[in-house]
Amino acid sequence: MTPTHDQFTLLYEDEYAKVLHEFKGVVADDVIGHIIDFLKGCGYCEHSIYAAMQDTAEAYFEAQQPLRLPAQQDDLIGLD
Repeated sequence: MTPTHDQFTLLYEDEYAKVLHEFKGVVADDVIGHIIDFLKGCGYCEHSIYAAMQDTAEAYFEAQQPLRLPAQQDDLIGLD
């Protein structure tokens, strides 16, 4: 048996339908494109997919920002 690498299987199933999307991908852009195609195949609106992606990206990048504390007066001495 040959090993499979970078292979993805996405499955959606309910009592009425089954959507199976299998693909191989290495580059994030390709993988995300396939995930978007899968979600559209499951009936999600393209606008809602991209809105959710944007919200998730914004939350991620906000979490990466270092916490800033208010400057104390002692910290401002010598900053002229």
